[in-house]
Amino acid sequence: MPSSAKTCCIARPLGGIFFGWLGDKMGRQKVLAMTLMLMAAATFAVGLLPGVRATVPGGFCKRLRRSCRIG
Repeated sequence: MPSSAKTCCIARPLGGIFFGWLGDKMGRQKVLAMTLMLMAAATFAVGLLPGVRATVPGGFCKRLRRSCRIG
């Protein structure tokens, strides 16, 4: 299994537990809006990453892309 898939298999249930608890405390509509903004920010950050042919040292782009997938 690729490392990004492993990351999602760990992050999604943990995020569900955290945001479910937060939704009970703050209200589900506010938490829904917050998660949509987080997903939009992560999508925007992926768009800012350099392309395939960019000269970036040591797999830095892969790490940035993985961190964007978690967000």
